Amino acid sequence: MASAKDAKIQFEAGQTPYAMAGINTIIQTLLEDKARGRVMSFFGMTFMGALPAGALLFGQSASVFGAPATIRVGGLCCVAAGLAFGLRLPALRAVARPVYIERGILPRMVEGSE
Repeated sequence: MASAKDAKIQFEAGQTPYAMAGINTIIQTLLEDKARGRVMSFFGMTFMGALPAGALLFGQSASVFGAPATIRVGGLCCVAAGLAFGLRLPALRAVARPVYIERGILPRMVEGSE
């Protein structure tokens, strides 16, 4: 019987495709048509290339420091990356919002409504 912890891990792992779809959508909507193919191929290469490199790094780390320590460090790295992204989110919004308004994805805000 699966524990609540196992169910939580399975639920969180299932959210990955949704996050990837969101990232993919944001990148593609912000790019100009002439650069989209190059940037998306670089994005795919980076994402798909990072998985085996990370597996190699974590496998070696687990053999040296043990699996629990490696998982803890990986989790801390994920939290740090999430915090760094959260701190940069206002700057990303400042860049993305005018592009989305220009392309008609977001409506223009009426002054004083924010």
